[in-house]
Amino acid sequence: MMEIKRIIEKLSKEKNVSLLGDYINELSFTERFNTLREIIYHIDVFLAEKEYDSVKKLLDISDELSLHLNEGNNSKGDDDARKVHTLKIIAKKKRVKYYEAMGDPRKAIDQYLNIIGELQIPEEETFLAEILMEIGIIEEQTGRKKEAITKFDRAAKIYKRKNDDFNYTASLFNCAHVLYDMNKYREAESYCRRVINYHRDTGKTQSPIAHSFLEMANIFEILSKDKEARTYYEKALHSYRQLNDRVKMSDILNRIGSYEVMERKFTSAASLFHESLELKRTIDFQQGKANYFLMIADVLNYAGNKEKALDYYNIAYHYYNEAGIESKKTVIKHKIFRIVEKYKRIRRDMGTFLEKFELMFPKEDPSKKIERIDYRTVGIDGIALSKQEGWKFHESSKVNRKFLVYLLRNLSRVYMKLGREKDYLKFFQIRSMVEKAHKKSG
Repeated sequence: MMEIKRIIEKLSKEKNVSLLGDYINELSFTERFNTLREIIYHIDVFLAEKEYDSVKKLLDISDELSLHLNEGNNSKGDDDARKVHTLKIIAKKKRVKYYEAMGDPRKAIDQYLNIIGELQIPEEETFLAEILMEIGIIEEQTGRKKEAITKFDRAAKIYKRKNDDFNYTASLFNCAHVLYDMNKYREAESYCRRVINYHRDTGKTQSPIAHSFLEMANIFEILSKDKEARTYYEKALHSYRQLNDRVKMSDILNRIGSYEVMERKFTSAASLFHESLELKRTIDFQQGKANYFLMIADVLNYAGNKEKALDYYNIAYHYYNEAGIESKKTVIKHKIFRIVEKYKRIRRDMGTFLEKFELMFPKEDPSKKIERIDYRTVGIDGIALSKQEGWKFHESSKVNRKFLVYLLRNLSRVYMKLGREKDYLKFFQIRSMVEKAHKKSG
């Protein structure tokens, strides 16, 4: 590991292109390969932390390494050549993620097209399908919806040939979702039904199936077919429960509760709204605990108490995982690696460590002592810690604040209908507070 660090440092400081090439050529094949692999993982960490200057520097180094990592220049044959080719493609894809983060979709698409031109078809058709999906997503986001559907449909055909159930249905659902946004509801419904029918054949409950049930509910609601809409909301809720997707479960429960209000079933509606709120509070609580324990871990780490820091990093990782926040998990795994590497407790490189990371939850869980409270405004003396250089929490709340406001408004209204003034006032006040904070942050 120290050797790879030294290589990266040398590559980052050398400005003379000729000398840089000479230095890289002096490295063994294994050194070049492992250094490029390590740089790719560092790029992921810096992207998660929004350290874009560092990302750019590492991308430039990875380009130079890729140029000098010849796929035919090793003695281990075709298997190693394929690994090198795959690694170089992955490195090029990281530049796409950088362009996307910097808000340059045109450059991102151009980079993807360059990668497609280097693919070895048909062996790398799966890579092609993956890139078509990514280009389609960018095109959808930039308003080129017809082009996006073409990409998704082409990807679906590849995934079907490869017997990739998840990505095949994901591609079909992406077509449906774009058509829905284009107000082409019948065509969107057709794609959703293809996903649903495929689910019946395979028996697998995967996220594209749940998304398709939900899209069908949305379509029927727009077409004023409330009975069919509610049926599909129930199907979607059942699927999301199996997937343990609390965000979607909460949103659907709120929607079903609204149907109960329309039918003047206020007690039932209140029960559904409360279940929905409980899920949102749980997600916020998990995210809050994750932020809290990450801050403590960083303080302990900076203070030199590495063993205790490891415990708190693992706790933070656990709660980010529970809240469904991926970017912070990458950062935490990297911080854990740096500690265990420093004390020579591992013999694996960073890439292998991150790929095979295993959570080590401490025997004593201090998070159990933290009490969950209702939403409220908390005053802070001095500067908020989240604004200090060492504790910048880039991720936004997992719970959509606008949807939370809608739910709290529904709860206050249903209690007004039930004549329960105390409950009405409670949720009216919480809704007002959350809405004010949401508008202020926006």
